[in-house]
Amino acid sequence: MSERLQSTTRTGSGALNREGATATTLIRCSICEELKPINEFPCRKDRKSGVYTRCKLCNVKRNRRYAERNLEKERQRAQDYRAKNRDQYRLRRRGQKERRRFQENVGQIARNHTKIAERCVYCGSTENLERHHSDYAKPLEVVTVCVRCHQRLHHSGLVLEVAI
Repeated sequence: MSERLQSTTRTGSGALNREGATATTLIRCSICEELKPINEFPCRKDRKSGVYTRCKLCNVKRNRRYAERNLEKERQRAQDYRAKNRDQYRLRRRGQKERRRFQENVGQIARNHTKIAERCVYCGSTENLERHHSDYAKPLEVVTVCVRCHQRLHHSGLVLEVAI
């Protein structure tokens, strides 16, 4: 067995099983040659391992290089896609605008009718405080959070425990 696949799990048929692999299952990236956990590789169902041989980071770099080298081709591809899917594209944009407008209205209501607390409810920080809505349908139900905790709430999907 190759070193790259040495620490991955196998199913009864001999094929590697990404679902059965743990986060500690390591695979060597074919580009940067680092051993990385299997969850740092994009899924690819047609491969035995269930993942690409390039890690996500190397894959992103490769895609960016391609886009830079083929700028006109990529612009044309995007333009063709928008022309082919004009109705769906417009609906998506309209939905985004309506959602943004709704969130701005909710934010305005919160600014006018609620006071911001003196510290973040998650970490206790007193700097860079913002309001967080867990449900935009309830504009007056806001919690005060610092920028760092707010980003964690929205972008990483973490559920933070209240410290105070």
